[in-house]
Amino acid sequence: MLGSLVNQTYSVKMIPYNEKALTELKSECLFRERVSKRRLLNIASAFDTETSSFIDEQTLEKSAYCYVWMFGIEDTVVYGRYLDEFVSLIQGLNKFLESIDAVLVTYVHFLKFDFSFIKRYFQWDKVFLKKNRDVLFADIGNIEFRDSLVLAGGNGLDKVGKSLRNPVHKATGDLDYEKVRHSETPLTRKEKHYCEMDIRVLVQYIREKIEDDGDISKIPYTNTGYVRNYVRNECFKDRVNYQRFMDGLTMTPRCAEQAMDAYAGGSVFGNIKFVNRTCEKVQSYDIKSSYPYVMCCCY
Repeated sequence: MLGSLVNQTYSVKMIPYNEKALTELKSECLFRERVSKRRLLNIASAFDTETSSFIDEQTLEKSAYCYVWMFGIEDTVVYGRYLDEFVSLIQGLNKFLESIDAVLVTYVHFLKFDFSFIKRYFQWDKVFLKKNRDVLFADIGNIEFRDSLVLAGGNGLDKVGKSLRNPVHKATGDLDYEKVRHSETPLTRKEKHYCEMDIRVLVQYIREKIEDDGDISKIPYTNTGYVRNYVRNECFKDRVNYQRFMDGLTMTPRCAEQAMDAYAGGSVFGNIKFVNRTCEKVQSYDIKSSYPYVMCCCY
């Protein structure tokens, strides 16, 4: 699909991404999402970073630094040592994607971690969090970064690679994480190979997902999305009877009143020391009942 760039690894300064790699993508590679109607490129893309953490000797605070990043589209892997280079790559890709009115979905294994290093380099159009700082997906222009870790059920790349129909093995142990590196630290061929294989494992995983699900627009955001899709499809096979069944489950006003009258609170027991006595100036410490107050006054 990517012509002469297949099975190649490039430095970001060498890659002619806006001339050869993407201009060969055909319109038949585009699929519309069911809800948003965006046109998604039906290809596998992945992004990853390698970082070093250290303790600042002056502040004694822990810091981290991204010393290499990798970006893959199908069999082409691009790497760079500075995140400014990554910004240039994304800008070039977005320019091309806008010209064909398409969105490139790029998967990141544990997006929450990698997003913490790239978030300040872009003005994001949309960021969806599952909870505080836990990013499910993030949009910048015509590129959407998605978390593949939740799609893989929490399995790491090593396990994911071994479970593929066409296994791609992560280069486990080829990178010493105890060594502190920066963007000018020379990387050996073995270390570069380690970085590259992380991308190739993830790209192959998304390829097989595309093949299994039909196209990339049918891949859910999370692994549990497959269950929701199955239930939705089964329920909507016969919409008329399904709606009639759901209407039959709706309580009438009289039934709702009876249900509320039958409702009882939790069991309450009196302290044996105070049974049959009237206690005055009593305060409540039932923290389970304080959440309406917390919602109104503390957040």
